[in-house]
Amino acid sequence: MSNVPSKLLGPSTEPTMEFHGIPFATMCIYTVIALSLDELEIFCCIAWHVWWARNLLIFENRALSTQEILDGTTSFLSSFYGAMLPVIRSSFCLLATVKHWVSPSFPQ
Repeated sequence: MSNVPSKLLGPSTEPTMEFHGIPFATMCIYTVIALSLDELEIFCCIAWHVWWARNLLIFENRALSTQEILDGTTSFLSSFYGAMLPVIRSSFCLLATVKHWVSPSFPQ
């Protein structure tokens, strides 16, 4: 336990994996069940940015504000969805031209 930074240790000097008494694994399962796919994408992106901000604080002693975390999340999602739009459009166009599946021919 000596290699765990003191910032991560709870009052008992053990790393805590609970939030308000709810085990982390239970929170993850509930989140996957309760959220729609779009909400889950947003939640995961926010969670990643919170984790990244935590690493900046621990390893670079640089603190991000809540607004900076949300701005980073928004920027990432905008870029991601903007990049995905041409792929989605081309996929739909490709699917529209497919009438039925034909198995590939293999040389004898």
